[in-house]
Amino acid sequence: MSDQSGGGLRRRFHLLWNRPEGREAVIDGVRAIAVLWVILLHVFFFHFGTFPDQVLAVFNGAATKWILQGLLGVDLFFVISGYLIGTILLREHRASGSISMRRFYARRFLRLIPVYCVVMLLAAPLLQDIPPTAFLKEVSPSGNVEYAWANLLYVNNLLSIEHQYMPWCWSLAIEEQFYLIAPIFLLLVLGRGRRALLWMGLLLLASSAIRYGVCVTNDFVPPLEARPSEAEWTKQFDVIYDKLHVRFGGLLAGMMGAYVALHHLEQLKRWIGGPVRSTVILACCAFVFVVVACTAFTAPTFADVDPTLSQLFFAVHRDLFSVAVIVGILVACHGQGRLADGLARLLSARVLYPVAQLSYTAYLVHEVVMIWLYPMLAPALTDAGFSATATIAVDGVVAVIVTAAVCVVLFLFVEMPSMEWRGSARFRRLSGERAAP
Repeated sequence: MSDQSGGGLRRRFHLLWNRPEGREAVIDGVRAIAVLWVILLHVFFFHFGTFPDQVLAVFNGAATKWILQGLLGVDLFFVISGYLIGTILLREHRASGSISMRRFYARRFLRLIPVYCVVMLLAAPLLQDIPPTAFLKEVSPSGNVEYAWANLLYVNNLLSIEHQYMPWCWSLAIEEQFYLIAPIFLLLVLGRGRRALLWMGLLLLASSAIRYGVCVTNDFVPPLEARPSEAEWTKQFDVIYDKLHVRFGGLLAGMMGAYVALHHLEQLKRWIGGPVRSTVILACCAFVFVVVACTAFTAPTFADVDPTLSQLFFAVHRDLFSVAVIVGILVACHGQGRLADGLARLLSARVLYPVAQLSYTAYLVHEVVMIWLYPMLAPALTDAGFSATATIAVDGVVAVIVTAAVCVVLFLFVEMPSMEWRGSARFRRLSGERAAP
């Protein structure tokens, strides 16, 4: 028994650090960048209650405002999630002519729920008695563990941010709500043959149109300067930020990329063309990426922009970003030339792979660590004479180290055993999956 468990642990360590054959290395790189961007944002964001002036200076600074747009890290997650899940569903449909929803949801359950439940249990005592200077104190004063049922049902984003438990998990709810609809949607559009991509494109345009309508209806006009302690901030979060109907564009863009790569690969390669066209396309994607990533919608400069134009850009920026990301991924995977090859090598860097492996757990854990750690560590550092900037930096480094350690443990003892069980005969029977002949 000990030899078997030891061998299993060594194999899991190996899988943490070494990419197996068949993995899409470029996607791993994007996933790693997404979680690192989100964590960097929160290094500053969760110091807002203690050092508001320093945090706002970073978020609105000409050279550092891209950190605030770590909000787009979630959109990166949505794009690659849509691409990967879309690929799985589309391959199954092409092979069998149908999609087994029972098998799909059973596999999703084992991938997501076990470690999610463990983190929710670990977080419960840490999110109680939150110090007044902690960001979460202003958002959800009681910790809201009594609403954990909503997380388990993936409807936590339907509650106000003031009542959400582990409120950063709204994005998980959006994904699962989308995947309740996605298999049915794919079956419908795939039955329309060559018009399938057109229908997806029209729905993507509808995503921006819906967001614009929400902005106009609720008079959301950048600059969005409300602070977390203010009612307007809560309204913006609840209405324009954490609901499926205003955030499905990234998931759909990723699914469109999967459809093109699977059903129209030769046409895609012809469209990308040779090195020159690949470089031009990537340059356009990079331009959109940088413009959106460096646009802080809290910036006072928006006060000088026509309100209608501000609302339009706010409404379309996430979908523009998502399209640029998925097109960039496709060119990196199938394009030619130095720029495409360089991007593919960068995103395939081995150092990014373990970060990608731990990304889901890191997303769950890092805010718990920061909410618990910062109120203890920051006062000790300032009392020792550290400046605000140095305190934020040290807090951030310690939080990342603690997060990484917790994530490795959870990956080895919760995530991997859960995913390994998907290959068992019992799971195949429960999920309706046919055993290999």
